[in-house]
Amino acid sequence: MSSSSYVVVPRCSVIFDGTNYGEFVGFMRIHMRGLLVWGVLSGVVPCPPCPLAHVAPTPPVLPVLAADASQADRDVAKALDDAAVDAYDQQVSSYLDALSVYRNDLSAYTQWCNDDAPAVVVLTASVLPQFPSEFMGLGTVAAMWSYLCQRHQPSGNALYLGPVWNHNRL
Repeated sequence: MSSSSYVVVPRCSVIFDGTNYGEFVGFMRIHMRGLLVWGVLSGVVPCPPCPLAHVAPTPPVLPVLAADASQADRDVAKALDDAAVDAYDQQVSSYLDALSVYRNDLSAYTQWCNDDAPAVVVLTASVLPQFPSEFMGLGTVAAMWSYLCQRHQPSGNALYLGPVWNHNRL
């Protein structure tokens, strides 16, 4: 059994060639919806911020009393120790809450990245080779799609003048 070293990319059935913008956009929308990444491509599902991990609290350093410390000194030290431990316990509790939020945020961010990556591959495979160089430096597939749309979508003048020119040729 032989193994192949290539990955099949599910390209859109209409390849953008610079002249078929309207048809390409319609088919691309259907295609990306079928792959469940239209929201990422269109920007409806924006990139969540990359979460920052919180730093775990540092345990308190409890004071060491001399062997000949008085009972009053021991009582004061015990009260200070108890207060420090209580404060540390509260910090740990807050840290654990923040850690739970961080894990959820990281999961959402990772899922978005996992959706963005194949959408970039499909977009670049669905246009002729000269077009990806126009938008490959952009950070997200939504930015790439937006650039492609802004650059190649017919303007209002083109939409108006096209039929006028065709009428004048008759």
